[in-house]
Order: sequence, then C-alpha cells, then structure tokens
Amino acid sequence: MNGNKDKKTRLKPSDIKAILYELDAWQRRERGDKLTWGFLENFSGYSRQSLWAKDEIKVLYNQVKNILKSDKAPNSNQYRQTLEQRIKTLGVEIDMLKIQQNNWLELWARYEYNAKIAGLDPKKLENPLPEIYR
Repeated sequence: MNGNKDKKTRLKPSDIKAILYELDAWQRRERGDKLTWGFLENFSGYSRQSLWAKDEIKVLYNQVKNILKSDKAPNSNQYRQTLEQRIKTLGVEIDMLKIQQNNWLELWARYEYNAKIAGLDPKKLENPLPEIYR
C-alpha cells in the first residue's frame, strides 16, 4: 500500500482487500513470524483503531497471530504439521465467510425494510426472475 506516516480517514473496500491479502501472506509464512499492529499501520497508512474497527481485519489478524505462535512449537511430523496448518487456514476462511454471510443478511434485511417502507410487498421481491429468451 502506501507505507507513509500520514494516516488516512476511511478504509475503502480496496484497502481492506489489500490488508487481508497481506495478512494471508503472513499466514503462509511469506513475511516472517513477527506480525504486529504497527506493521499493519505502516503498511496500510491507517491507525490501529481504524484497522481494529473492521471485523474481517481484526479476526484474520488474531488468527494469523495465533497460527504464527503455535507454529513455533517444534513438531517432527511434517505431514501432521502440514495438515494442522491446512485446518487452521480453513478455519480462518470459515470465519471470514461467516462475517461475509452476516453482512449479506444485514443488507437483505435493510432492503426488505426499505421495500416495505416504500410500499412494496417484500414477498414480491422474492419472485423468480423472468426467463430469458435468446
């Protein structure tokens, strides 16, 4: 991202995506094992508070930190270690999908409410789309 010291005011979806990609790189051990909020602040140009306010960033950051901590424990069984890493990665993905699902449910509730306020029957919104004839 920009790496400058000037803090920005609002996280844009593209900024969040870039930060999540960076956290994924940490999770894959491409960046080392000393992940800190300070690093993410410098990387993104946003304050720790702004980053912490975004659930998807906070959840992934904490999970990556836990993965990096647990990976320091010696384990001679490489296959088992690989499987455990895969399980942790899938756990992170499940948590991110749960957040995304919750966001979609909140959006649908908002649309349904606004349709009702506008005088539309919310049940009519659930009608199937017309068939396309080409």
